[in-house]
Amino acid sequence: MQKPVEPKKILCIHDLSGVGRCSLAVILPVLSVMGFQPVALPTVVLSTHTGGLGTPARMDGSAYGMAALEHYQTLGLQFDCIYTGYLGGEAQVALAEKAFALWPAAYKVVDPVMGDNGKAYSTVTPALVERIRSLCRAADLILPNYTEAQLLLQQQPVTDEPDLPLSASLVPIFLITALEILNSTLVWFCPKYAQLLLGKPVTIIRNGEILQDELAQLRITASDLAEALRGKDIFSPKDVYWGVIEPNGSITAAPMPQDSGEPPMLPLLIDKEVYKENLAFFGMDTEALDALLRREQTTREAVLLLLYNGKKSILIQKKAAPKGAA
Repeated sequence: MQKPVEPKKILCIHDLSGVGRCSLAVILPVLSVMGFQPVALPTVVLSTHTGGLGTPARMDGSAYGMAALEHYQTLGLQFDCIYTGYLGGEAQVALAEKAFALWPAAYKVVDPVMGDNGKAYSTVTPALVERIRSLCRAADLILPNYTEAQLLLQQQPVTDEPDLPLSASLVPIFLITALEILNSTLVWFCPKYAQLLLGKPVTIIRNGEILQDELAQLRITASDLAEALRGKDIFSPKDVYWGVIEPNGSITAAPMPQDSGEPPMLPLLIDKEVYKENLAFFGMDTEALDALLRREQTTREAVLLLLYNGKKSILIQKKAAPKGAA
């Protein structure tokens, strides 16, 4: 299950160019829109990018970067991913090496920016290539272009990429398509696999009370929860009858009933999946659930959805019989 209201933090170690659609200027908004929390650590600040706009003004960020990493460690920040891009010198490679050492559990992505079109960039030296090669060995994923791959493999860069037969391109496409079809089929026919892959809703507020054990399990702070509720125009958990974190990470909140109104109905059974925490909320167990179903002359296997609100408001939708069945 994804973290619901606390987005995954990605430490972005890259340059910042004032003019030019590249580096941190592009990375930060893209990651933010994707739902992540990017943390920028500029290796160098440039007035423009280095692709044909003359000699840019330059301010090295190595000293700042080291101080920032120490500050983040003091704050107790945890990064889910560390992503490195343009490293203009060995001192900047040291920033990435230190970040890898401080947060060893983070997923490490290295884009070994060193050249393109068969040529290394003017700032790239043999010593820098060796240092970046060493950094790549510590990474979980590296993203070199063809020229950078040749540099990492200690080969002479060439401009022309090798011609690949059409079949070599079609095979991975067919494989990815087949895996996607297989995955969707398993999700449809195997509820346990779907639950393992997609997760299940987790109740975090019940009858105005925050379930702190569930919050801890999801690694959500009280501040995160309050922020998510404010996004629903709810300013106190006491106003929530039932709050749940959905498998996609969003929060759903049912308001407290007003005056003599009936409380919202909670799911007890969805496609043979029993919601034991909701049963317990109403003082029920699985035996009471089965007794309730017997009164309705049905069974768990025949029920698609069962909702209950503690005041005998029950909704049962039976599964449609297969076509052609009697």
